[in-house]
Amino acid sequence: MKQQFFHGAIPSPKDNRDYQFTDLVAGVPSAGTPASYLNPIVSDIQVVNQGTSETCVACSLSYLRWIVEKTQSNNDKPFSPTYIYGNRDSFGYMGEGMILREALQILQKSGVCFYEDLPGFYDVNTSIKQYRTNKETLDPKAHPYRISSYYAVKGTENIKDAVYRLGGVMVNYPAFTCLYSPNSEGKISYNPN
Repeated sequence: MKQQFFHGAIPSPKDNRDYQFTDLVAGVPSAGTPASYLNPIVSDIQVVNQGTSETCVACSLSYLRWIVEKTQSNNDKPFSPTYIYGNRDSFGYMGEGMILREALQILQKSGVCFYEDLPGFYDVNTSIKQYRTNKETLDPKAHPYRISSYYAVKGTENIKDAVYRLGGVMVNYPAFTCLYSPNSEGKISYNPN
């Protein structure tokens, strides 16, 4: 059997209270999604390397938040994954990695500060310490960058529509060791047995 890794992303338990993307766009006419699309904004930012830290959820959310901010205000400054990763005071899970819904709730409650205000990528205990040590300074800087809501997206067409209309989506899937060993054509062979 192939070895499975999550690299820090912990699936959120099912919650029927989650808003659905289809509710957000209901009644809003769509021009349809093009056959191919690359958000022109994403070429302006370098994707970060989280190294060995299990901050993939925080990195993804800080990047998605940057896409929205860049679209709305043309602000080029990246956001801090460590702020999201370390800001766990009111949530249940305190281990390595993050539960997606809890990370989204941090963005909704607290926002996110800029990377220059809390740089780096750390393990969970160091991130929590970094956040708590600087909380009084960081929270007011993060507050303007809160999100008002988040939506669940289901199905290929809805994912394409969300990327086209909103700039991106966050996807959680298990990573297997075979993902790191593509063949000479760049294809991955997966055998679950």
